[in-house]
Amino acid sequence: MGTLNNQPLVFKANGIEGLRLTPNGNVGIGTGRPEYKLDVCGTIRTNELITEPQWWPDFVFDDDYVLEPFNERIELIKQNKCLPGLPTEEEVLTNGANMNEVIQGLLKNMEDLYLYIEQLEKEIQQLRLDYNSIIQE
Repeated sequence: MGTLNNQPLVFKANGIEGLRLTPNGNVGIGTGRPEYKLDVCGTIRTNELITEPQWWPDFVFDDDYVLEPFNERIELIKQNKCLPGLPTEEEVLTNGANMNEVIQGLLKNMEDLYLYIEQLEKEIQQLRLDYNSIIQE
């Protein structure tokens, strides 16, 4: 099964195109012009999806990781109107969203939050110690 002369292989049912395989190997489902290896115009349902990102943000727990001051993070969020490392609404609506990048950005922000909470916990503990020493005087 195949085509000649650089033509796509098109599968139809009742005269309606359902799937297209282009000469460069792209597959389109619900689209006649697939731009990616798998280009689907419609909902995809699966039991599992495995991706292979190029990096993962657990480096925030390394001893040499420098956590930016919280007030600087808040200013950045106010300026960009989105969390650091994530695309803006305009970018997503214009270009779509790379789910690996979104998950990485969300996870990094969440892991940073744990570090901020740890800082706050240390400050609370110190305040308690200071308070107790004042009361005992």
